[in-house]
Amino acid sequence: MVATNCKYALACIFAAVIALSPPALAQLREDYYDTDCPTLMDIMRNAMDIVAENDPVNLPALLRLWSHDAMVSGADGSVLLSSRPGAKKPAEKAEKDAPPNLTLFGFEAVEFLKSAVELECPGTVSCADILAISAQLAVELTGGPVFQSLLGRKDSRTSHYNDGVDELPGETMNMTQLVKSFAAMGLTQRDLVVLSGAHTIGFAHCSGFMYRLYNYNSTTAADPTLDWTLADQLRRVCPKRNADPNRVQALDITTIENFDNGYYFNLQLAEGILESDQLLYEDPSTRSLVDIFADDKDAFFLAFVESMIKLGNNRVLTGEQGEIREVCDKVND
Repeated sequence: MVATNCKYALACIFAAVIALSPPALAQLREDYYDTDCPTLMDIMRNAMDIVAENDPVNLPALLRLWSHDAMVSGADGSVLLSSRPGAKKPAEKAEKDAPPNLTLFGFEAVEFLKSAVELECPGTVSCADILAISAQLAVELTGGPVFQSLLGRKDSRTSHYNDGVDELPGETMNMTQLVKSFAAMGLTQRDLVVLSGAHTIGFAHCSGFMYRLYNYNSTTAADPTLDWTLADQLRRVCPKRNADPNRVQALDITTIENFDNGYYFNLQLAEGILESDQLLYEDPSTRSLVDIFADDKDAFFLAFVESMIKLGNNRVLTGEQGEIREVCDKVND
């Protein structure tokens, strides 16, 4: 039974999540590598500092990369696998090549992190765990909550294009579709609102929101749920003609590089860049939670840690179910 008098809020969260988790998760724990790779977190922190110094955008990129991995068939490193040479048909390709994943980056950063760990602890730490730790540290390094992921995942030996198409939530989904998508991961509507808060350090390509700016729903105007001044600014970022497909826009227009609750405040002002983001405020079933997080950063941080742990524990591979890859973009020989 979970104690009801936990002294520290984050400790209570860990206790509750572990107590309510399925039996397979008993193999995941904070100290999983303490014997075989006791310096793991020091290695990862030093390597993440280098990754961030090389390009600060690597931090939100790694958080997004991890979330796409965890949302598709569980946090098993499958999104890191490359398609086999010569693969042409979707059924032959890897998850990485699915349309929702084509704008992902940070793969080189993951390989750098893996190499740093391999130097000290060869053949010990899975790519799935390295990616999970990188997401955890990306949140911490941008000013978000400090927490420790449960570890002990193994890497998947397979990766499927169609899983990336079918399982990832999309920016044009309505609330019913979003809730159904999250329910398939064992997550709730509350988790949907909480995890969307990761967009406080996120970016979107023009292709993800341009339809809101021009001829929305076959009208001549922009999406009416988007602040008109912001819509005008976004048109300059993403012009109707000759838009740069690689151009990106910060999803939190107020505190771009800081992990905070500004994302929710923006939604109150109709300044959500993605339609699925603004929907969280427009829909009566989630508006009150947006208001709570906009007013209370600590409440958001505590909820975010809880939801991150839930997502990271989703459908994991442990024991003999997977492997520890030598490199993260291909299975072992």
